[in-house]
Amino acid sequence: MDPKELVKLVQQENKNPETRKFRLLADADFIIELRYLPRAEVTAMHRRNQITNYQAAKRGEEQFDEEGLRADLNQMVIRGWSGLTPEVFRRMIYLSEKAYARIAREKEIPYSPEIADLLLKEGKVDGTVFDMFILGIVANPQNFANGKLGDEIKNLSNAPDTGPIRKD
Repeated sequence: MDPKELVKLVQQENKNPETRKFRLLADADFIIELRYLPRAEVTAMHRRNQITNYQAAKRGEEQFDEEGLRADLNQMVIRGWSGLTPEVFRRMIYLSEKAYARIAREKEIPYSPEIADLLLKEGKVDGTVFDMFILGIVANPQNFANGKLGDEIKNLSNAPDTGPIRKD
């Protein structure tokens, strides 16, 4: 294939990135649908949320607006989920016994941008903060490789390459 054709093909593909369903916890039916995030979009997202601090910039330090980064992830990549039961939610976000009792009667916690934002702010998956876990998944083209097979679900609970890991 001609190099120019290949470049054009990749550019066209990045205009309409595919979505894929992922099982984040091997022993739970929580399945989240995520959209692939091409590198150009990751870079733009980082630039949009970069904070310039004059003193820090002189030392070569960067600061990011974490709230802005989470808002971008919520809007750009999370497309929905199923199977988020109160038990799974509690594994990802701390709830006291009293608070858990209030949601335990629910069969499932439906997708909403507000709950997605809460998971991005407070959630953890296997000890890794949820926002960085999600960013690591959607920025890695290998997680979206092999074609979309309808209901294919990739199990990522023990995936070795989920990108940057921040354990707060």
